[in-house]
Amino acid sequence: MHADPAFDLLLAHLRNHEGPNLWVVDENVSPYLSSLLGNASTFPKDLQILTNRYDVDLQFKSFDITSTFNDFEFDALPLARFKNIFYRISKEKPVVHRIINQAFRHLEPEGRFYLAGAKKEGIQSYLTKSAQLTTTALQKIRGKQQSALGILTLPPKQDSSTSIHPLDDKNYTECREISQPQNAQQSPQAQSHAQQKSISLHSKPGVFCWDRIDPGSLFLSQHFEAFLNAHQIKPNSCLDLGCGYGYLAVMASQYAIQDITATDNNAAALNACQVNFDLNDISGQVVAANCGQSIQKKFDLVLCNPPFHHGFKTDPALTQHFLSNAKRLMAKKGKALFVVNQFIPLEKLAQNYFKKCTELANDNRFKLIILE
Repeated sequence: MHADPAFDLLLAHLRNHEGPNLWVVDENVSPYLSSLLGNASTFPKDLQILTNRYDVDLQFKSFDITSTFNDFEFDALPLARFKNIFYRISKEKPVVHRIINQAFRHLEPEGRFYLAGAKKEGIQSYLTKSAQLTTTALQKIRGKQQSALGILTLPPKQDSSTSIHPLDDKNYTECREISQPQNAQQSPQAQSHAQQKSISLHSKPGVFCWDRIDPGSLFLSQHFEAFLNAHQIKPNSCLDLGCGYGYLAVMASQYAIQDITATDNNAAALNACQVNFDLNDISGQVVAANCGQSIQKKFDLVLCNPPFHHGFKTDPALTQHFLSNAKRLMAKKGKALFVVNQFIPLEKLAQNYFKKCTELANDNRFKLIILE
């Protein structure tokens, strides 16, 4: 058993069905993945994985389980139709709607869609809406801690006269421009380096804080010039570690930093970040990696606004993971600039990796920490 009762409900059925079977997996699985793969022999032989997480994809492949890493693009899967599709709902509504819409398009006649989650996450609403999409039979199974599993079964033949209205996924595949607040505009120094170029920022559903500038990243950008001036540094290379749609990388590119790399674990973030690199004429690399683990080069400057959640679960180990990789990826005389929520004990955690830790700014919500 696992700490997530919704996964327990889902796995009990996933292990007992002939396929072809598809398991749609996101970051919610991360805290439990090692123990799950310890019992990988109990999974159906024909199981396929679709995940938007690079590390999850690699781990399934290491156990010879067929896995596809992308932004939940079902059409890119090796098979077009499945007898069973399994999914534990995600945190973001447009992602859930995207997957529900796609799942019904890729089920065989009489195929079953297994949808699991908790009451506080909206599972009951998702099951009701899913059953209304098409003429499906819905069976509900209740689990511990107000978790539930819905089994939605397609009829032998879909009535062609039935009108299907997909759930609103906020035009999931579309990368659209984000409006910038006045205090996010370029400083005079940045403007001179950027030769008066305007910033263009685009994002899409599936990326953290996808429809606005993350306030922590904005806080870092507002103090970035003061950081450069105080330390009298002109970094030649910069890494945006956990880049999201690449806001910090785009911001850094305004300061004549020539070698910029951005990395993330999330397929949607990588897609959006590449769009922003292209739109802002940044010639650097956008790299799929789990906290930069596959990157080997060193950087003069590492910028990071680290996450502290895996889906619905808070994970304190995430901060240490980002700190250790920032240390590994930082050049000998380099610096790292982290922005974190006030309650994250970054200074204490950083002592295990860095010789010097200095607070640059604090607004009682976020703190900006220089690591050397």
